[in-house]
Amino acid sequence: MSTASPVNSPRLPERPLAPPARLALLISTTAITLLFYICCVLALVWLAAVTVFYLAAGIITRFMLGFLAHPMGALGRLAAVIVSSLRLRHDAEWSVPLDRTRARRLYEVIEDIARRVGIDPPDSIVLQMNVNAGVSLHGYRQGKGKCKLYIGYDLLAVLSEGELEAVMAHEMAHAKLIYRGFYTWVSRGVARICSVANALNEITRSTRRFYTASAFRWFASLLAATAARLYAACARQEEFNADRMAAEICGAEAVRSGLVMIAAVSRKAQRVDWRDRLLATQQDRAFAEWLRSQLVPTDDEREEIEQKIAKPSSANRFDSHPSYSDRIASLPPVAGEMCSAAPALSLLDDPEEIAHSFVREMEKMAAEHEKKDTAQRVRRAKNIARSSTGSKHITAGQGCMAVIIGFGLVLSVIAILLNFYDGNSLNNWYMLAICLSVSGLGILAFRKLGFKERNLLPVPEFGVWQKAREDWHRRHNTEEWPLRIKSELLANPPQGRKSARARAWTEICYEALAVCDYERASVAAGLCLEAKPDCFEGLLTAGISAAYFQNDGISNMYLNRAFKKYRLGFSLSWALGWTFALLKQWNAAETYLLSAIANRPDEPTVVAVLGISQAYRGKAHEAIENAHRALSLSPDNSMLRLSLVKGLLFTGRAKEAEEELMKIGGTCEDSLGLALCDIHTDVLLGRIEQANIKSAHLVKTDTSPLALQSLAHIYMDSGREESCRCYLEQLCEIGYYPDAYMRLARLEYANNNNDKARDYLLSSLDMTRQPGEYAAKPVEVMQLALTGLISLGEQVDGCGAWMFTVNMPKIDIDRISFLACAPTLEDARAHVEQICSAMQPGIVIDSSVMSVRKADAADQPIAPVVPGVYSYKIG
Repeated sequence: MSTASPVNSPRLPERPLAPPARLALLISTTAITLLFYICCVLALVWLAAVTVFYLAAGIITRFMLGFLAHPMGALGRLAAVIVSSLRLRHDAEWSVPLDRTRARRLYEVIEDIARRVGIDPPDSIVLQMNVNAGVSLHGYRQGKGKCKLYIGYDLLAVLSEGELEAVMAHEMAHAKLIYRGFYTWVSRGVARICSVANALNEITRSTRRFYTASAFRWFASLLAATAARLYAACARQEEFNADRMAAEICGAEAVRSGLVMIAAVSRKAQRVDWRDRLLATQQDRAFAEWLRSQLVPTDDEREEIEQKIAKPSSANRFDSHPSYSDRIASLPPVAGEMCSAAPALSLLDDPEEIAHSFVREMEKMAAEHEKKDTAQRVRRAKNIARSSTGSKHITAGQGCMAVIIGFGLVLSVIAILLNFYDGNSLNNWYMLAICLSVSGLGILAFRKLGFKERNLLPVPEFGVWQKAREDWHRRHNTEEWPLRIKSELLANPPQGRKSARARAWTEICYEALAVCDYERASVAAGLCLEAKPDCFEGLLTAGISAAYFQNDGISNMYLNRAFKKYRLGFSLSWALGWTFALLKQWNAAETYLLSAIANRPDEPTVVAVLGISQAYRGKAHEAIENAHRALSLSPDNSMLRLSLVKGLLFTGRAKEAEEELMKIGGTCEDSLGLALCDIHTDVLLGRIEQANIKSAHLVKTDTSPLALQSLAHIYMDSGREESCRCYLEQLCEIGYYPDAYMRLARLEYANNNNDKARDYLLSSLDMTRQPGEYAAKPVEVMQLALTGLISLGEQVDGCGAWMFTVNMPKIDIDRISFLACAPTLEDARAHVEQICSAMQPGIVIDSSVMSVRKADAADQPIAPVVPGVYSYKIG
């Protein structure tokens, strides 16, 4: 299948500007930044004036005050969003200072480069784990002030000493040439413009017919696009100037060689994440040797990059760096001295010790960062509990007590007034004491008579909960189980009044949830809500069971009803955390699970699910800590220990996982999971032969598709592409597995086989085929497939966005909408037709079943984008 290739006019190569043109660029950038601050002040003044006008009009007319309260609140929230967006938030700095005692030669080289550039050496040198270098400049004048130099360990691993000198000369040139005060002011201004524009975009998306916010959003987006483009142009000119000075000091050939190497390594470095580096420190092989084997390009790869760079190309107008071809073409023809070809890592006293200490420091920083995030979520959960509408719900008993409290207070006031008119009569004082006592007792009773959970939501045993969550094929079961289960339950229905029947159905709901029988729980919840529509237990059960079947809209409806009516206690918190975990919305799941644990900290299943949520959110240390905590609450639970092993493997701690596996032995309910963890541990620790033998034995003894799926995931996760491809191809031979096609596409993309990757991605969208057992549905991988197709293309300037609506009755989709971007409407239509043809192969899309309209202004691209389909919506 082929993709429509949009015509893109070639852009002229970018070159350093003449001084007058650079001055004009700086003036334009300054003007747009000043305009933004002026507009912010005017917007806030205007919002305040309109709010005061509305308030005055409401007070004067009296009856309009309630009518104007909503627009006044909306304007106030808009002003608050603008003010809060002006505050810049600084991300954590993942770096470690590099002392002179650990890198004497590196310090000497940098000091020599700084002397040749004509600037003081940097005040400090900081090590990072990436293929990058940079400077953080403080002060106001050119070449004056504090300077911090950042160096990537990856950069030291792949560059020679001569190439590193050229890179350091480039960074020292920045420190000398940049007007620090001006660029700091402009960069912060551009960041604030973009922050305000993004916040206004969120408001207009979440609020309908907010015309003031829409007008502000349009103007802010225009300012943000202009400011970002001008600032990026200024930054690219600074890159050209730094390259020129570096070439004059180290020679053009050294600069060119360094740029080519960085270009070749950058793409390979994207496939080496932090988890891979953590695993490398646990293996017997030297870390630096492993890193070079992962990053250093082969001769063929370097030649391919050089050929690509030789072709004229221009950078995106929003990029802060020019394209490599423009940078190399702009280098002055300066011949430098013969560069040293020794690896730059030799400039460090002990590269291995530095790498291992760097990893340890990063792990400590990550643990502290995770603890802060967890503390913030705990505070947020408490705020949600206090501000929830359910906490303000008054029960019938509380209503009676409120009447008694009011009656007592009224009588107390009467007794006080009688004392003034009748003298200090003893009877009046008795009456006052009795009334106040009644009011006080009423207040205590009011607090005691609030909503109380008759039955706490059951907490299943963790092994049962985990098995049901991973049992995907049950969700795709086409059996008419609702009618069968309903007939079973109604064969012996509960008798009595509606409240009694609701309590009986509640017991059945909770019994089903205790063993994760979501089908039975779903039907029982429906019967419970028929008897009592606002039954707390029925709402929770209906929401959880709907989440299991991935009906997130229905699940949210039931749980929102419970949240608005009842207090956020353990049952509601656990129900929300349980639901969000089933829906794989880990961010929200963590918040409510923390709230549930605050109410009942001794539930091992809740703690274990919290650890799973944190692991998927990238909080490795918190996840492992909670997995240990859950295991301490139930030490004999082999499934909890196996969950801990999976968490350790997921976060790259293979040696700790191996120790826990030895404690399990062979006494685990999940024999397949235990065998897979054993294989995964061998693969991560580099024992490939043992892993291959165990994998072959597992495939022979376990013929389920789940074994093939899991093995493919293990080998792909460890970078063993050939073994992964073998298991994926076996999986595709026995049935239709869209997720397997997605992984095959990733393998082809990693090997630069974009055409085969595109074919695999389109194959994953076929909705006319029945997915195999344990397979994901095409609709579940569609967004990932669309994103993958976009990643295969190249950016094009001047694109527009359109919304296409298509009817597909052949595959039971009455209405599906696509957001497509392309230079022309015909190109966008071709991309949509390609997706539709993949969804129903062999069927030509007729124009009569497709309608199109221009996309909203918020969805229109303001920068060059890759043509294609970006998102979809069914219904």
